[in-house]
Amino acid sequence: LAAISAYSGSGSAPTSAQYLAAGVVGVQAANVEAVNSYVASLAATATDSPAELQTVVNAYNAVVSAALANTGSHLTLPQLQALGLTGVTSANLPAIAAAIALANVDAVTSLASLQAVVTAAATQFSASTTALTTYAGNPVSAPSIENYKAAGIIGVTSANKAIIDLALATANPAPDR
Repeated sequence: LAAISAYSGSGSAPTSAQYLAAGVVGVQAANVEAVNSYVASLAATATDSPAELQTVVNAYNAVVSAALANTGSHLTLPQLQALGLTGVTSANLPAIAAAIALANVDAVTSLASLQAVVTAAATQFSASTTALTTYAGNPVSAPSIENYKAAGIIGVTSANKAIIDLALATANPAPDR
């Protein structure tokens, strides 16, 4: 357990057998390198118990599952935080989960690559919610269908966008961001 917790990305990397000996399941030869990349990025105090390590492994496996199945609806804020990701909030979680689901599996196998997916989705979510709230307060330039999608609003199509824009423009009070 101590060797896993102390791993910082240099030196001897923990093996799947070491995880198993520490009581952590779900680490195999095929994913140990990826799991190690997440463990290495976390503080030793976040990985110094079997339960904490299991949480990281479970979170990693959930993210991979989302990317493989193209559905991120089961991802949770605590899972993404356990991996050391920043910029994830309860407000933008659906947009980030959707971006992870659409990502190539290679984009989730390291903290750096997954953080890039998360940062891009969070930035797009923020820009889109700004476009929506701006339009609600001053209905001059209607948001795009992509703005609605990136803000987590599904079902907006070219057939119903005008009525949705009207509802947003006449919302009283305008929705908070």
